Formats: sequence, structure tokens, C-alpha cells
Amino acid sequence: MGHIYDWSQIIEDALRLPHQQDKLVSKESIVHPQRAGIPYSWLAYRKTVPDGRAIDIKKSGDYYRIHWDRYNPATHLIEHGLDDAPEWWLLSTTGIGATIGAAISEKGKKGEGALVGASIGFGVGLLALFVRAMTAKN
Repeated sequence: MGHIYDWSQIIEDALRLPHQQDKLVSKESIVHPQRAGIPYSWLAYRKTVPDGRAIDIKKSGDYYRIHWDRYNPATHLIEHGLDDAPEWWLLSTTGIGATIGAAISEKGKKGEGALVGASIGFGVGLLALFVRAMTAKN
């Protein structure tokens, strides 16, 4: 067994890295995140740090992948989608559009409605990402 790490030190190290750059830590060199008081939420162990960023810890084989996100999805879902998980944002807006399109379509035309709704949802999601990128403060 290698060096036994402390979660506070790992989090401090991860916060020094660029946005969403992973730090790998061997699972056998650290206690489980929940034992360290880091709750599981939205497919990862997450902790919001004092400056507002969210630490994201995911299991990956024999390692934990740790990086920071700008927003915690448990408290800022839309911002997280737009800034930290754009692929999930687009998948969500497309799925919501397809669902609405199918729901408001006439009987026998649900598939067409879903396709039109998915296209609109994808377009709206892409537009939101574009606007967010254009208005982001560097």
C-alpha cells in the first residue's frame, strides 16, 4: 500500500488544477469519500468548497478521479449543465424537447412530433451554450 492521503490535501491539490482536469488517486491510498463526510449526489461524490466550486469525485477502476466544477448540480443544476457538463445539457434539452413534441402531437404522429421536438430542444440547448460562452467572464 502506498502513501495514505488526506482528502483535504487531495481537494486542495485538485483546486490548483485547471477546470475539470482530473487528479487520480489510488483507492487503496485513501478512505472512502463517504467515510470522509463527502456525500454521493448526481453520479459522483460531491463537496462544495468555500469559494463555491464543487469537488467531483468519481470511481474509475482502482482509482478515484477528482476534479473541480464551477457548480454543484445539487444546488445549481442549470449552471452546472451549461458550464461543467455541456454534453448532458444538450442531451437533456433534446430529451425534454422530444418528450414535449410527442406529448402535444396528434395520435399517430407522436414519432414525428418527438423528432421535431428533439430538434427544437437541441437547438435551444445549443443556443443557450452559445449565449453562455459569449457572455462568460474570463
